[in-house]
Amino acid sequence: MENPLVKGYVALDNAIMYGVNKAVHGWNWTTGDTKAGLANKLLTVAPVLESVGCFIINIPLGIISSLFMPALSHICQKNNTNQEALEQKAIDSGAIDLNILLFNRNNTIVGHVYGALSGGSIICAYSEKNETPEGSALLGAGYAIRSLSHYVMRSDFLPPKKSCFERGWEKLESLVKDYRNKPALAPVLELERVRW
Repeated sequence: MENPLVKGYVALDNAIMYGVNKAVHGWNWTTGDTKAGLANKLLTVAPVLESVGCFIINIPLGIISSLFMPALSHICQKNNTNQEALEQKAIDSGAIDLNILLFNRNNTIVGHVYGALSGGSIICAYSEKNETPEGSALLGAGYAIRSLSHYVMRSDFLPPKKSCFERGWEKLESLVKDYRNKPALAPVLELERVRW
Protein backbone atom coordinates (compact mmCIF):
# COMPACT_ATOMS: atom_id res chain seq x y z
CA MET A 1 0.00 0.00 0.00
CA GLU A 2 1.42 3.34 -1.05
CA ASN A 3 1.70 6.15 1.45
CA PRO A 4 -0.87 8.88 0.59
CA LEU A 5 1.68 11.62 1.39
CA VAL A 6 4.15 10.16 -1.09
CA LYS A 7 1.36 9.79 -3.66
CA GLY A 8 0.35 13.43 -3.17
CA TYR A 9 3.97 14.59 -3.32
CA VAL A 10 4.53 12.74 -6.62
CA ALA A 11 1.30 14.15 -8.07
CA LEU A 12 2.31 17.69 -7.07
CA ASP A 13 5.81 17.25 -8.53
CA ASN A 14 4.36 15.89 -11.77
CA ALA A 15 1.94 18.82 -12.02
CA ILE A 16 4.74 21.33 -11.45
CA MET A 17 6.96 19.61 -14.02
CA TYR A 18 4.11 19.60 -16.56
CA GLY A 19 3.78 23.38 -16.21
CA VAL A 20 7.55 23.92 -16.26
CA ASN A 21 7.91 21.79 -19.42
CA LYS A 22 5.23 23.86 -21.17
CA ALA A 23 6.92 27.09 -20.05
CA VAL A 24 10.36 25.91 -21.27
CA HIS A 25 8.87 24.90 -24.64
CA GLY A 26 7.32 28.37 -24.91
CA TRP A 27 10.61 30.00 -23.92
CA ASN A 28 12.51 27.97 -26.53
CA TRP A 29 9.94 28.70 -29.25
CA THR A 30 9.87 32.45 -28.48
CA THR A 31 13.51 33.24 -27.75
CA GLY A 32 15.31 30.23 -29.24
CA ASP A 33 17.23 29.91 -25.95
CA THR A 34 17.69 26.58 -24.20
CA LYS A 35 16.60 25.47 -20.75
CA ALA A 36 20.11 26.08 -19.39
CA GLY A 37 19.92 29.65 -20.67
CA LEU A 38 16.61 30.18 -18.87
CA ALA A 39 17.80 28.48 -15.68
CA ASN A 40 21.00 30.55 -15.68
CA LYS A 41 19.02 33.77 -16.08
CA LEU A 42 16.86 32.75 -13.12
CA LEU A 43 20.02 32.02 -11.12
CA THR A 44 21.23 35.55 -11.92
CA VAL A 45 18.06 37.11 -10.48
CA ALA A 46 17.73 34.88 -7.38
CA PRO A 47 20.84 36.07 -5.45
CA VAL A 48 19.79 39.70 -5.88
CA LEU A 49 16.45 39.08 -4.16
CA GLU A 50 18.03 36.84 -1.53
CA SER A 51 20.76 39.34 -0.68
CA VAL A 52 18.38 42.30 -0.49
CA GLY A 53 16.05 40.26 1.72
CA CYS A 54 18.94 39.32 4.01
CA PHE A 55 20.10 42.97 4.21
CA ILE A 56 16.60 43.98 5.32
CA ILE A 57 16.58 41.25 7.96
CA ASN A 58 20.12 41.80 9.27
CA ILE A 59 23.09 43.69 7.77
CA PRO A 60 25.80 41.11 8.66
CA LEU A 61 23.56 38.37 7.25
CA GLY A 62 23.16 40.48 4.11
CA ILE A 63 26.93 40.82 3.71
CA ILE A 64 27.40 37.05 4.02
CA SER A 65 24.51 36.39 1.64
CA SER A 66 25.76 38.87 -0.95
CA LEU A 67 29.05 36.96 -1.07
CA PHE A 68 27.75 33.40 -0.78
CA MET A 69 24.60 33.38 -2.94
CA PRO A 70 26.19 34.70 -6.18
CA ALA A 71 29.00 32.15 -5.79
CA LEU A 72 26.41 29.39 -5.33
CA SER A 73 24.56 30.63 -8.43
CA HIS A 74 27.80 30.58 -10.43
CA ILE A 75 28.47 26.95 -9.47
CA CYS A 76 24.90 25.97 -10.41
CA GLN A 77 25.20 27.83 -13.74
CA LYS A 78 28.35 25.87 -14.60
CA ASN A 79 26.56 22.62 -13.71
CA ASN A 80 23.63 23.62 -15.92
CA THR A 81 25.93 24.29 -18.87
CA ASN A 82 27.68 20.93 -18.32
CA GLN A 83 24.34 19.11 -18.08
CA GLU A 84 23.15 20.64 -21.32
CA ALA A 85 26.38 19.69 -23.11
CA LEU A 86 25.96 16.09 -21.89
CA GLU A 87 22.34 16.04 -23.08
CA GLN A 88 23.36 17.32 -26.53
CA LYS A 89 26.10 14.68 -26.68
CA ALA A 90 23.61 11.98 -25.65
CA ILE A 91 21.21 13.01 -28.42
CA ASP A 92 24.02 13.04 -30.99
CA SER A 93 25.35 9.62 -29.93
CA GLY A 94 21.99 8.00 -29.17
CA ALA A 95 23.18 6.78 -25.76
CA ILE A 96 22.24 8.34 -22.43
CA ASP A 97 24.97 9.43 -20.06
CA LEU A 98 24.45 8.36 -16.45
CA ASN A 99 25.71 11.78 -15.33
CA ILE A 100 22.53 13.28 -16.80
CA LEU A 101 20.47 11.12 -14.44
CA LEU A 102 22.69 12.24 -11.57
CA PHE A 103 22.20 15.91 -12.51
CA ASN A 104 18.43 15.38 -12.68
CA ARG A 105 18.36 13.64 -9.29
CA ASN A 106 20.38 16.45 -7.72
CA ASN A 107 18.14 19.07 -9.34
CA THR A 108 15.11 17.29 -7.93
CA ILE A 109 16.47 17.28 -4.38
CA VAL A 110 17.86 20.82 -4.44
CA GLY A 111 14.76 22.21 -6.15
CA HIS A 112 12.52 20.72 -3.48
CA VAL A 113 14.74 21.99 -0.65
CA TYR A 114 14.64 25.55 -2.01
CA GLY A 115 10.91 25.22 -2.56
CA ALA A 116 10.48 24.31 1.11
CA LEU A 117 12.75 27.19 2.17
CA SER A 118 10.71 29.53 0.01
CA GLY A 119 7.47 28.41 1.61
CA GLY A 120 8.96 28.75 5.09
CA SER A 121 10.26 32.25 4.37
CA ILE A 122 6.93 33.40 2.99
CA ILE A 123 5.08 31.94 5.99
CA CYS A 124 7.51 33.85 8.24
CA ALA A 125 6.73 37.04 6.31
CA TYR A 126 3.09 36.77 7.40
CA SER A 127 3.94 36.04 11.05
CA GLU A 128 2.82 38.74 13.47
CA LYS A 129 6.11 38.52 15.39
CA ASN A 130 8.26 39.12 12.29
CA GLU A 131 9.77 42.61 12.41
CA THR A 132 10.98 42.50 8.78
CA PRO A 133 8.23 40.89 6.67
CA GLU A 134 9.57 42.50 3.48
CA GLY A 135 12.94 40.86 3.98
CA SER A 136 11.38 37.45 4.55
CA ALA A 137 9.17 37.86 1.49
CA LEU A 138 12.13 38.85 -0.72
CA LEU A 139 14.17 35.97 0.64
CA GLY A 140 11.28 33.60 -0.08
CA ALA A 141 10.94 34.98 -3.63
CA GLY A 142 14.66 34.45 -4.23
CA TYR A 143 14.44 30.88 -2.97
CA ALA A 144 11.37 30.28 -5.18
CA ILE A 145 13.23 31.51 -8.27
CA ARG A 146 16.23 29.36 -7.37
CA SER A 147 13.93 26.36 -6.92
CA LEU A 148 12.30 27.08 -10.28
CA SER A 149 15.71 27.08 -11.99
CA HIS A 150 16.31 23.53 -10.74
CA TYR A 151 12.88 22.48 -12.02
CA VAL A 152 13.72 24.03 -15.40
CA MET A 153 16.86 21.91 -15.63
CA ARG A 154 14.74 18.77 -15.17
CA SER A 155 12.60 19.63 -18.21
CA ASP A 156 12.94 18.29 -21.76
CA PHE A 157 16.08 19.11 -23.71
CA LEU A 158 15.40 21.42 -26.64
CA PRO A 159 18.24 22.51 -28.95
CA PRO A 160 18.87 26.22 -29.50
CA LYS A 161 17.22 27.82 -32.52
CA LYS A 162 16.38 31.20 -33.95
CA SER A 163 13.86 33.30 -32.06
CA CYS A 164 10.29 33.60 -33.31
CA PHE A 165 11.04 37.16 -34.43
CA GLU A 166 14.01 36.07 -36.54
CA ARG A 167 12.00 33.20 -38.03
CA GLY A 168 9.10 35.54 -38.77
CA TRP A 169 11.37 38.11 -40.41
CA GLU A 170 12.98 35.42 -42.59
CA LYS A 171 9.54 34.14 -43.60
CA LEU A 172 8.44 37.67 -44.50
CA GLU A 173 11.62 38.20 -46.55
CA SER A 174 11.05 34.95 -48.44
CA LEU A 175 7.40 35.89 -49.15
CA VAL A 176 8.46 39.30 -50.50
CA LYS A 177 11.19 37.70 -52.59
CA ASP A 178 8.74 35.13 -54.01
CA TYR A 179 6.23 37.89 -54.76
CA ARG A 180 8.84 39.93 -56.62
CA ASN A 181 9.95 36.94 -58.68
CA LYS A 182 6.43 36.06 -59.89
CA PRO A 183 5.64 37.12 -63.48
CA ALA A 184 3.06 39.81 -64.01
CA LEU A 185 -0.45 38.49 -64.66
CA ALA A 186 -2.18 39.10 -68.00
CA PRO A 187 -4.99 41.68 -67.89
CA VAL A 188 -8.25 40.22 -66.69
CA LEU A 189 -11.07 40.39 -69.24
CA GLU A 190 -14.39 41.58 -68.01
CA LEU A 191 -16.88 38.80 -67.92
CA GLU A 192 -20.55 39.20 -68.51
CA ARG A 193 -22.61 39.00 -65.42
CA VAL A 194 -24.66 35.92 -65.23
CA ARG A 195 -28.27 36.69 -64.60
CA TRP A 196 -30.03 34.43 -62.25
